[in-house]
Amino acid sequence: MAREKLIVRVGSDLRGFRTGMKKATSIATSTAKKMVLAFAAVTTAAALIGSKFEQSLMETATVAQAFGKDLEALEKKARQLGETTAFTATQAAQGMYALASAGLDTVQVVNTIEHAMKLAGATSSDMSQATGLLAASMKQFGLGAEESKRIVDTYAAAITGSQLTMERLSEAMKFAGTTGSALGWTIEQTTAAVAQFANLGLEGSMAGTNLRMAMVQLTKQSGRMKKALMEMNLTFQDINPEAHSFGEILKTLGSRVMSVQQAVAIFGTRAALNMKKLAQAAAVGQSDFEGFVESLKDAQKGVGRASEMYARMMDTFRGQWTIMRLPVRKPTVPLLQERCLPVLLLLRFSFSSGGL
Repeated sequence: MAREKLIVRVGSDLRGFRTGMKKATSIATSTAKKMVLAFAAVTTAAALIGSKFEQSLMETATVAQAFGKDLEALEKKARQLGETTAFTATQAAQGMYALASAGLDTVQVVNTIEHAMKLAGATSSDMSQATGLLAASMKQFGLGAEESKRIVDTYAAAITGSQLTMERLSEAMKFAGTTGSALGWTIEQTTAAVAQFANLGLEGSMAGTNLRMAMVQLTKQSGRMKKALMEMNLTFQDINPEAHSFGEILKTLGSRVMSVQQAVAIFGTRAALNMKKLAQAAAVGQSDFEGFVESLKDAQKGVGRASEMYARMMDTFRGQWTIMRLPVRKPTVPLLQERCLPVLLLLRFSFSSGGL
């Protein structure tokens, strides 16, 4: 009897051991599968990041005709900005493409891209929007890469000193940039003119088109316009936009009493009332155009307004967190593959049968 009990007890213990081993095997297999999926996700994400970066970089290099050391310079700069700013290396490469498309060579792209990124970070806007605006402005006003800091500081100061936002400014300059440049106005004067309309509550494209329509209508020198000016004891030369800044035009008109009919005859139906309002504001000192232009120039001194604003934006928990987490998304595919793939293969081989 004692011998039979011993056999039964030992058998029971072995069945318990086998059950435990099956559970352990099941848990190990499940864990291994999860590890395989996790490693696969990491390598897939890394591959996608790396491929996007490589594609963006090669597109930039193709447009800029960058080969050898020039290509290395673009890659080095993109990676550097990806590690030290609020933007990824891929975003930096995409920004470089916009600048290269504007006709900048490799050296100019490398020297300009950081200014564009500062403007984007300072205004919490997209990298593509900042580089697109910078590239377009350089073309509109015939400015070289060495003027990129001047441009971004001007825009940063205009945004902080008026009702302009990055989006509104970008839309407005599509119409106002070529207008101001054609009239011989500086980028500061043109931006200040756009800001005048924005302060009236006009959205970006409306601010730009109002400025363009007013100046185009003025330069037509129609008979109605000449008659209206004569009634105000003025001539076209007194407000010729090719000889006077926008602020000077407003001041001259503000020194006279301009009726709605006269405003329509001079500036056209769409821009007349806004021009009349701006002239009245200039007459009573509610707006200081020349003072605003000077503030835009002052913003370019030292490190510049864009860099100051960017530093303040990044000097927050969110800003520092953004910079800290970006290195995790650096395009380092070869390194990740080298370290992760052997582990993946080992895990798949070990648990492919579903057990130990």
